[in-house]
Amino acid sequence: MGFAFIVFISFIIPVQAKQAKQAKQALQISVQTDPAKPAFGQVEVLGIDNELLSAMKQSAFDNASWQDKVTIHISSSLEPIEAASLPGVAGHYGVVDNRVRFTPRFAPMLGLVYHIQVRLSGYLPLEKTVQLGTLVSAHNELTLVSSIYPSSNTIPENTLRFYVHFSRPMQRGQVLEKIRLLDEQGQVVNQAFMLGPMGELWDREQRRLTLLLDPGRIKQGVRPNRALGLALESGKQRTLVIDADFKDANGRRLNKEFRQAYFIGNAIRQAIAPAQWQINSPRAGTQEPLHVQFERSLDQAMLSHAVRILGSDGNPIIGHIQLTANESLWSFTPERPWAPSLHYLSVAPELEDVAGNNLLGPLDVKLTTPIVGSTLQAISNPIEIAFQPRTVH
Repeated sequence: MGFAFIVFISFIIPVQAKQAKQAKQALQISVQTDPAKPAFGQVEVLGIDNELLSAMKQSAFDNASWQDKVTIHISSSLEPIEAASLPGVAGHYGVVDNRVRFTPRFAPMLGLVYHIQVRLSGYLPLEKTVQLGTLVSAHNELTLVSSIYPSSNTIPENTLRFYVHFSRPMQRGQVLEKIRLLDEQGQVVNQAFMLGPMGELWDREQRRLTLLLDPGRIKQGVRPNRALGLALESGKQRTLVIDADFKDANGRRLNKEFRQAYFIGNAIRQAIAPAQWQINSPRAGTQEPLHVQFERSLDQAMLSHAVRILGSDGNPIIGHIQLTANESLWSFTPERPWAPSLHYLSVAPELEDVAGNNLLGPLDVKLTTPIVGSTLQAISNPIEIAFQPRTVH
């Protein structure tokens, strides 16, 4: 059985006017466990009397005050854990209608386990353990690595992350043990990868893993960089290996060991430059794709949402995105024919390339040696590049 997250939620609200010896009717805990619902992961406590609800609502607690009364922690182990030693969970607390509600700030992952404790003066203590959604697949085929990004076999030495896509939902808690980076001699590059603040970085379905290389080894002049050097070194080769024993949600192995070899190129430390992009406008009245050629390979995951097409009215145009040429060519096919009017390519300033550089500037610069053209740009809103579909007579 794989690891699951446990979220500890404790509602501790002292009420002097109520005595524990006069316990009222039982409280109820409701959890939205359907990932298809907008409120997926939301927790509600019902059965609280109107007097107490009114008092809590009028108190207008800020988030810090709520956290004193509603404490939430997560863990990657099902074993008994001292909750106070675990990281907290961000979310919004409040009184809504006839209930107390907790809404997580970020959508929880499938298979997450909530362990909920409710303690209100005047009410009997209540506990409930709930799993959100399911990771179990009915298919019997072996799981495989379906794709990996960056897709190029040549990557810069300051590459920040890999995206590994699996054909089925996977178990958590295996990354540091069963994924490794090898040098040219087949030796493991130690401490190449790191976990995020909340542990392994999976998407909601647990089919895409974000494999983060240690930024401390990438950034020039910081301690991990000086002590360990780059995990990826220009002019050399590296091989990413995922063990065949990497388990899916049903505990099944991969179809085979996965290996991807890379040649490591020079570091890229320049801001993304949309002024250098080439836009090939489609014909008006058709559903021809719009092609945008970037000056370098950009981040595959971010390109799905950080670049959009807006109509002349400023509203988004609905369509399909395709990435080719190692994520350096972005193509957009609209659901409806192009109108013969002005359109805009909207680009979020946080869009990154494979090395973490964005429109604002490079991910890092050596503080002792200024890099020409690396000054951070003052960009707070998406930039818009105008284009107009061609009219052919």
